[in-house]
Amino acid sequence: MAIALTHFEALYGFRAPRAIDEALRAYPEFARVAGEDAVAAFWAAMDGANAEHPAPEDAEWEVVEAADLKEVRHALRGLMTAVMTCDPEIVREALEEMVARIAESEEDVDVLLQRVHDQYPGDVGVFCVLLMNHVQLSPGQALFMGANELHAYLAGDCIEVMATSDNVVRAGLTPKLKDIETLTDMLTYAMGPANLLDPAPHPDCAHTVIYDPPIPEFAVHATTLANGDGVTLPALDGPSVVLVTNGAGRLHVADDEEPVAIAPGSVYLVAPGTTVPVVSDGDEELIVYRAYCEADLDDE
Repeated sequence: MAIALTHFEALYGFRAPRAIDEALRAYPEFARVAGEDAVAAFWAAMDGANAEHPAPEDAEWEVVEAADLKEVRHALRGLMTAVMTCDPEIVREALEEMVARIAESEEDVDVLLQRVHDQYPGDVGVFCVLLMNHVQLSPGQALFMGANELHAYLAGDCIEVMATSDNVVRAGLTPKLKDIETLTDMLTYAMGPANLLDPAPHPDCAHTVIYDPPIPEFAVHATTLANGDGVTLPALDGPSVVLVTNGAGRLHVADDEEPVAIAPGSVYLVAPGTTVPVVSDGDEELIVYRAYCEADLDDE
């Protein structure tokens, strides 16, 4: 899960089938990199899905049902694999032609393509802009990313919280090690809009909201305090990590000890069952995030 601290941009998940279909027709360089066989297979799967599940012409997410059809997902996997494994020289030439062709365009997707290409010239991941949802978050908004779902952070700062994992697999838009074969094999190839999360007010803690993704592994509290305000963060049935991102204040670690000063970048590990009194004493709002995992005591 990513919680935006600033204006934040990401690519996440695959677009609706109709949008990918339109991109293949509007960007011949993209279709060339994918190859005739993969493009033909995707269009054939789309034709079959449209025949079986017709949708209104003006439907924003036409063939929503197709997101769960094996044939369309299989065709999308073939398309993605063909793009990501295309000869690098063909990719480089196609990107240069595309960027030159759209250089004067002010369409949002074209501007994004040019910006990403400027950052990663010749990288096959640039074509993922045409395959994936472009997500823009305002500060405080959150994006939940399920396991085995494709994503890339483009701009801005965020709080990122992950479940325990033994790998991060990359395939593009990175200088780090790429493992294209593993990535194309592991993706779910689900299609549709990104899963944005709105925080909910904490029922027992003032000045605090909860980001609660649809998984049991973790959640996040966000506390915002004006100068002079204070709150006691509640005890939790599991460990938590407290991170300060803005403002200044004091945190009480124990009744018999002096409070410690906190500022942006302060991080504390909090033991289970521990309350955390916090007070703001700076000119700016004090913003504290607390990521945690609670034990399910009912199962013991």
